[in-house]
Amino acid sequence: MGIAYRAVPSVGCTFDVWDGEVTADQIRWYLIRLADDRNWPAGHAHLTDLTTVATASVPDPVVLDALYEGTGLADDLNVAVLVPAGVPTDVSLKYTTLTEELAARPFTELGPACVYLEIDEAGARVILDELRRRLHGPASRDSVD
Repeated sequence: MGIAYRAVPSVGCTFDVWDGEVTADQIRWYLIRLADDRNWPAGHAHLTDLTTVATASVPDPVVLDALYEGTGLADDLNVAVLVPAGVPTDVSLKYTTLTEELAARPFTELGPACVYLEIDEAGARVILDELRRRLHGPASRDSVD
């Protein structure tokens, strides 16, 4: 399917949903759109929902590095990743770019992820559900803003 996202400055969080088979081209396109989004970064919180992703390529470190270069955001960003039940959550997910290391904390439930990010669970659920509907709707796109 792809990736849908929304940067929400009023919440201080960027939300994204990865669904189905996610290709390297879709990830690259998502990162480029994110970098071009005037609302990103929305704050110091990022919530990624991977509960329905089948496969995803690892982002190119050069592209990811260009996104964060000079922002200092990787040091201040709190990232929560929703993973399917059964995936170990006692590890830190780390991704190293050319200049920085990004760390994410995995969760199997939305509530604890929202507590970690200090955002409202009900509001987060509405946003994630809308993003998922857009991916599955008749006019689905790889990414939305």
